[in-house]
Amino acid sequence: METGTSISSMHGDKPYMPVYLPKPPTRIVAYTEQTLKAPQSALRGVVVDAREPVEPKSRRKIRMYSVGSTNRWRSPMSLGGDLLGSSQAIKAISATKNSTVYRAKTADTPQLSVAKESDLLGSAWGRSPLPSRPFTSPSRAEMSHDRRFPPLTSERPPSPPKTGMSLQIRTPYASSAKTSRTRFKNPIKVLEMFARLANQDREPDVRLHCLDQVWQLHRPYMVKSTVLEKLLSSVDSQKKQRVYKDETSQKVDSFISDSEIYSSEYKEVTRRLTSKDVEEIRMKTKSRGTITHPVVDVVLQISDPWVTRHALAIGLGHLYLDETIIATGDAVETLATACNLDFRTLISACCDVMITNLASDTVCVYLEAAVRYEQPTIISACERWLELNLVAQLSSTIYLRDVPAHTLDKILKSSRLFTYNEYSLYKTLCYWLFMQMHPNIMFMPAQTSVMTYFSSMTRSSAFLEREEGIKYSTAFGCLRLHGITDTKHLQDVMFMNIVPQSWLLRVFSHHYHALQGGGDMSFLLNFSLGASRFGFILEQEPGYHSEIISLHGFHFEAKTQRQGNTNNYVVYLQRLRPTDPSLSFRACERATFSMRRDRLVRYNLTVQHLTSDSTWRNVTSGVIEQRFGLDQKSAKSQVLRVTDVITPIYVSFAIFFPPS
Repeated sequence: METGTSISSMHGDKPYMPVYLPKPPTRIVAYTEQTLKAPQSALRGVVVDAREPVEPKSRRKIRMYSVGSTNRWRSPMSLGGDLLGSSQAIKAISATKNSTVYRAKTADTPQLSVAKESDLLGSAWGRSPLPSRPFTSPSRAEMSHDRRFPPLTSERPPSPPKTGMSLQIRTPYASSAKTSRTRFKNPIKVLEMFARLANQDREPDVRLHCLDQVWQLHRPYMVKSTVLEKLLSSVDSQKKQRVYKDETSQKVDSFISDSEIYSSEYKEVTRRLTSKDVEEIRMKTKSRGTITHPVVDVVLQISDPWVTRHALAIGLGHLYLDETIIATGDAVETLATACNLDFRTLISACCDVMITNLASDTVCVYLEAAVRYEQPTIISACERWLELNLVAQLSSTIYLRDVPAHTLDKILKSSRLFTYNEYSLYKTLCYWLFMQMHPNIMFMPAQTSVMTYFSSMTRSSAFLEREEGIKYSTAFGCLRLHGITDTKHLQDVMFMNIVPQSWLLRVFSHHYHALQGGGDMSFLLNFSLGASRFGFILEQEPGYHSEIISLHGFHFEAKTQRQGNTNNYVVYLQRLRPTDPSLSFRACERATFSMRRDRLVRYNLTVQHLTSDSTWRNVTSGVIEQRFGLDQKSAKSQVLRVTDVITPIYVSFAIFFPPS
């Protein structure tokens, strides 16, 4: 009370206010800003008004510190023709940050790099990894000789946050986002935890030698693994096991057994005299109140680099459990262990975990693991995820680079592939191609960087016509470039100079004939390959979405809306008049309008969504041919009704104008 009275008397009736931090001197801030901008100022060139930037006040003590490759670029004046200075300034700008600064700026929490391993007991109990940024992956040759891997951080796509804390590690398989967990220093502790969960306190009777480690197991639980069961059956039964009296007896028996001088009867007598039966030892110790359990030593050779000690501990630990405890980050290595042990129950559990946790940073890892260990259910689930989210999610993450070329070709040819429009699919393929050319890139490149890179190459031939680009022709050949009708998008395609000029000439010829022929796509006769694709994704709210589709002078409104408060949706197309208020002036100021009162259209409406039983359903209207007019009755397409829908909903429209 006395303290409170004194404070009140000091400040009167006014509340206590903390003192503001003092501002740093202006000259220090100005010098720091000038130092950071020095490389850009040096490379900027001659100023138009022939005036150089104001030279900062000299501070000898600060200028003694080394910054960048050299101190040459610190002069804020233009370098002009100084080639050596320009080179050093470029190095200072493009030099990557050191590992300490990189970890400090990209860590999810400052405690992540200094936390003890005991505080991050993670993945063995089902904790999920935190998102982080990618790191350049080492080559497989550098990693194949070692089973311990350096830490890794990886980028996470936009998705609901997950709880838990863990670290990223680099493994010698697949792509940049592998397992993510904190490993125990001694994997034996992981196995002991699983044994305690099963209330197994009995002394182990099997010693398994694998991965330069001795694993103590119990025989009754090993029958779940076909491989371990065969190893046990190959070992002599406990009753036939014998123990030598001493080391000398063992040497005598070994010498006589290896010699060809002595008869088989003599060898048998020697073995009986130099050793004792295990059962005799057990009967003697039983009378003293203790029972000796014979320990069987078995050796298992595993050369699979995907199997680590941590994963083997989890795999052996599940021998003691009826239910599985598998973290998302451990799923790949645990699957590898289960396949090497032929542990069918654990294989099925790993497949369920991987299918449930498909995301941008895991789909390519899971796909490679499924192909390696021949798991068709995971392969189908990964390909289905890519059909829906290749453009919607994966195209904006660094993990796009991990999609195999043969898988990408298969996805691009799929009739269930979702895309917003043809140009979105073309951009996704350009990003993927850029990442294949730069496999060590750490961050998702900007669109301007991709365009500048390809446009800077020689203009004598397109990229796909050169030796290094021929192998990518199959993927770009799956695109429907005639579906790109926007002028700006076509200019970008020409500017990048990836596709051959003959392809672009065919696209421009198709557009010219379509505009001159009233929209007829006379050069395209196959609906499955010639229809232009459009689409959008509908989330939970507001339950209604519409977009304008413009194609060769005809404009349609694609609509999807929910019916009341139910989980039922309707999807349809509606032709718009040139004077319809839905067409904004800014969007249609330079657009082409056809004055034809009717237009024969072939279209297909497709809705892909999750059902209540967590399975993907594909609902399609099939190919419908209809003549669209401008009056209210003929302007609307047939309605596709979908029931039992769980968002998000992937809605696709395929439109084709046959000759009419």
